Amino acid sequence: MRKKAIRDDPLLRFVGIFLPAGTSALLLSIAHFQHKLWFLSLFALVPYLWKLKRTSLQGSIVLGSTFALCFTFVVFIEGLFTSPALFAIKALALVLIFSIFGIAVNRVKKYIGFYPVFIAALWIPLEYFLIRFAGINGILNFQSLAPGWLIRFGSLFGLLTISFIIILINSAILLLIERARKIRYSVSRLRFPNIAFIFSLLENTGYTRKWYYLPNLRAPPHY
Repeated sequence: MRKKAIRDDPLLRFVGIFLPAGTSALLLSIAHFQHKLWFLSLFALVPYLWKLKRTSLQGSIVLGSTFALCFTFVVFIEGLFTSPALFAIKALALVLIFSIFGIAVNRVKKYIGFYPVFIAALWIPLEYFLIRFAGINGILNFQSLAPGWLIRFGSLFGLLTISFIIILINSAILLLIERARKIRYSVSRLRFPNIAFIFSLLENTGYTRKWYYLPNLRAPPHY
């Protein structure tokens, strides 16, 4: 009933999409503005991926578009006043890329499964397109903000490797959270045996009569 009410209420549907998309966009934006907080990118996409894993094909497009617009209006807001045309191009490019990413994840999830390696691999050509054709750098490629070991790793295997690692870690964290919730739910459903039920069962089988049988009008012996 609760899920049906959410589907029937447009406002609740909007909130259900905006909250995870907006939260991820906000965390990722903070990582861009505050260099010391670059590590937020390692789990910033968890709310977005959580919702993306549970939404439909059409919902993944709406979710990706919402995330892209939230990120654009936070990170590139100055361009809206200085160069509106360039701002619009960046916004459209991000909406397109994250919509395609959502569709790709939805299809891979349906036919293969939600595996972090595959999810991370889907992002690499999309970010390459952003860098090469849209002129948008550093959506997930924190080559100037990441620690030295990650920069050296990216220099060895390519700077897009940093983006691959970030998506991989976000996806792995999501799976770990879901696994922990399943384990907690399974443990919470465990119940100790009902003592009254066991005693009643033993009584019906005659065992308790052997233990506690007292003849009529007689009391237990006194010692």
